[in-house]
Amino acid sequence: MVARKRLMALAFALSASLIAEMTAIAEAAPVQKAPAAAELAVEAPLFRTVLDGYIREQSRQMRETLNEDLRRELPGKIVLSMNELRTRS
Repeated sequence: MVARKRLMALAFALSASLIAEMTAIAEAAPVQKAPAAAELAVEAPLFRTVLDGYIREQSRQMRETLNEDLRRELPGKIVLSMNELRTRS
């Protein structure tokens, strides 16, 4: 009799926890709303200025990186071409 009561309580607790877990999973995720159009309005000249500045900075960084890469690779090619000239002579 005591075992039966304990098993019934255990079965009830397990079923209640499973039902609670299933309802928690089934709850819909909160939906985020898009901001109003007035909040997204940006002045065109300001946007263009910022964008132009960003592009110029990226171009400058690319030129510097490419120049550094060329400086690293160029001396080896010059030495190679000098060796080829010596062997052909």
